[in-house]
Amino acid sequence: MAGAARTVDVSGADPAPPARRRHRLLASLLANPVALVSLVVLVMIVIAALAAPYLAPYDPAAQSLRLRLRPPAWLPGGEPGHLLGTDRVAPERVGHGLD
Repeated sequence: MAGAARTVDVSGADPAPPARRRHRLLASLLANPVALVSLVVLVMIVIAALAAPYLAPYDPAAQSLRLRLRPPAWLPGGEPGHLLGTDRVAPERVGHGLD
């Protein structure tokens, strides 16, 4: 075994197993409220981006004078297909928020 190289950890730190590292990361995240709020906002943005085709299936650039100025779905005259209603050129208002 003359050619075998041996590595020695001189830092004195014992490398933590992945479960312990995750636990330390979670504990430090919970201790920092700004980081926690930032993570929650980031997760919400990612979920909205992934769900955007299902939340607003209509093209926001498409125009339809027949569907313009529709009220939100919960008001009389509203349509379930346009949750927040439509504006003066008929793109769905949900689509504006997800652009």
